[in-house]
Amino acid sequence: MIRALSVAGGVLLSLGCARAKPASPVSHAPRSELPSDDGMRWLGVDVARARALGAGPPTVLAAGAGASGDNLGGRMRLPADACALFLARGSRAIEDLDLFVYGDDGAVLGEDETSTSTPGAVVCPPHPEYVYAFGRVAAGHGIFAVSAQIASPAQIERVERAIGTASENREREVAEGDWPGLDAEVARHHEKIGAGLREVRRIAVPLDPRVPARVTAEVEAHSCTDMLVVPADDVAYVDVAALDDRGRVIGRTPSDEEIPALLVCSEERTTVSFELRPRAGRGLSAVVLSTTKDPVSPGTVVLRLPSSTRPLAEAEAALSDALARTGYAPASFTERGDAVVGRSASLDLDLPEGCSRVDVIAGAPASGVDAWLWSSGGALSAHDTGGEQATLFPCIAHRARLDLEALEHAGPFAVEVRSLSLPSRPFSAHPLAASRLLGRFFEASRLSAPKDLGIPRTLSLSPDTLASDDVLVPPAHCLDVGLGLGPGAEGAEVRLLGEGGNQELARARGTHSAFTSTCALERSTPLRVRLEARVAVGTTTGLLGLRLRDEPPSAASLSAAPAPSAPVERAPAR
Repeated sequence: MIRALSVAGGVLLSLGCARAKPASPVSHAPRSELPSDDGMRWLGVDVARARALGAGPPTVLAAGAGASGDNLGGRMRLPADACALFLARGSRAIEDLDLFVYGDDGAVLGEDETSTSTPGAVVCPPHPEYVYAFGRVAAGHGIFAVSAQIASPAQIERVERAIGTASENREREVAEGDWPGLDAEVARHHEKIGAGLREVRRIAVPLDPRVPARVTAEVEAHSCTDMLVVPADDVAYVDVAALDDRGRVIGRTPSDEEIPALLVCSEERTTVSFELRPRAGRGLSAVVLSTTKDPVSPGTVVLRLPSSTRPLAEAEAALSDALARTGYAPASFTERGDAVVGRSASLDLDLPEGCSRVDVIAGAPASGVDAWLWSSGGALSAHDTGGEQATLFPCIAHRARLDLEALEHAGPFAVEVRSLSLPSRPFSAHPLAASRLLGRFFEASRLSAPKDLGIPRTLSLSPDTLASDDVLVPPAHCLDVGLGLGPGAEGAEVRLLGEGGNQELARARGTHSAFTSTCALERSTPLRVRLEARVAVGTTTGLLGLRLRDEPPSAASLSAAPAPSAPVERAPAR
């Protein structure tokens, strides 16, 4: 590995920006809520300081009273080209406040869990359309409030420093000589690709297993953008995913790459985001971005962003081919129609026994699909939003109603239904949790077919209790963990703890589902992992899905490694 020397700063994580829009407060315990204006009593000084430096007027997302462990917050719809400052402030009797910001796609956008009563977080592009901000009382009791203010990317750094929320997690260029050995790594990589790569940027990125970092790049029409990641010695095995402009994962690096890289090409000018998360260690990583229009060397893996103007017949054929390669049978039901912006089209479906896959495919010029599936009794069974396609995993039989609409442009659509080979329980007993769990695994590109997941575990979840279990991860394997919530709760959280239950290996949060993973690479004995799950608001039954992935050892040979299809083994009680 290559060691970084004096690199100032880092990269701002995928943090979002705000057109402040009030949202209903959400808390995990009943309390007397205050009018939002009353929150300014606690927020006023720092809000005024931020406004003086260019931040916009404040929106109080929530205000109320709480004791240790209580939280409250709200949701905002954010524009794509600004930054937002989030603050949590309270009365003197609150000794320690925490602040969390995350998107409805489950990504952690920012957090402040330091021992302070004045936490803050900054969110800048790229980010989801909707962002949730929650304040939590860590110690003490009293009244507290959570606010948001818009600021431009050019203003946000001085606003952040004036409020005291500034950190080193901000994008900085890597100066010549700051990273010994980096030039040699870049030269070797460019020679391997063989496409006349032109370097456009070098930045230093602070990496933490708990929070993914994102780097955004432009891909010009008929061009490719390459990202090379060179970690420092204190960071091990960086997982890198490429996401399109709608947040969909289009590809990942192999999990055993010590110096990962991705090459993304597009026929249209678009934006791509690279999400980075180390499996172990915290520290800096150099990220080198390059572009090319030349052909690449044979054998080079290229990720191609799909065109947004594909005809419906072509989109249907592409999906059918892709699903057939992973073992899906042909669609048992197909219906076509026209989607309109601002008005839902409804379609009655007769679903087979067990679980199904329902794909809603948009054809040019349609763009953006919002699909909701309801049982015959009016219960929500599945929901998804996508660009060209929305995919639902209902686990209900017989009659259901599908509501769909185009989000950006009207046009034709097709609905296809395929049966899944899954055990009926517990999927059918908890259909909404099942659909969210399956959707999260497929969104993370960690299942080629649903049968690979196995039978999930049923958990009773609430804000005041931790549902936990112990499992063993064999050597040279990785464990993927997904959580889907049933009705009545929000704020899914999954934590993976290492030996002794004190070391946090990974953590993930999401509105209705969460996904994370950990690995036992370079080990000769199984890794004992403690799983903990909870929700921030409400009570519900959730489904916890576990899947082992076989990973090749990168050092000495590890004998007698379990097969990739080996079931997840519960760790014996201590």
